[in-house]
Amino acid sequence: MPQKGTVKWRPKKWLAEYDRIVALAVLNKTNEEIAEQTGYTKEHVSTILNLPEGKLFYEKLKNAVKKKIEDNIPALLEDTAKKAAARINDIVNDDTLRERAPFQMASLSMDVLKGIGHLKSGVQSSPFAIVNNGQMVVTTQQHSDILEGISKIEEVKRIHSLPATPARIKDGTNG
Repeated sequence: MPQKGTVKWRPKKWLAEYDRIVALAVLNKTNEEIAEQTGYTKEHVSTILNLPEGKLFYEKLKNAVKKKIEDNIPALLEDTAKKAAARINDIVNDDTLRERAPFQMASLSMDVLKGIGHLKSGVQSSPFAIVNNGQMVVTTQQHSDILEGISKIEEVKRIHSLPATPARIKDGTNG
């Protein structure tokens, strides 16, 4: 009498139908689903899947599917990037959207330009944010550091008899 867990039945010949059963298992179908599709009992499906030939074919097929997926990832990503670029292009060129939400469209357009490297953010490339007309937005600490630096420059100029810095720069005003 066979021990528990050992295979009782073995086919005389491995059939293509058994390959189909294993393939369905690789596709994460349950034994019950496989049995419904193939006309076997779920117990017989289990027996086929647990045969050495079934286990070997399962591993081969699973590895082949995994490799195919891995090989296709770059192409899928490239295709996705092209579709995304085309859709972004459609949105950016939609004048109806621009008229309905001009600021959102401007923001989206700037994000796209930053993302593709055509527009640099002042915050990323510098500790200062360039806002408009060459003006900088700085923190209170940065402002203090700049004024301290200017006073050191003044001291160097005084020691070396160089012309003084204009007052508007010394006090940090623009006027």
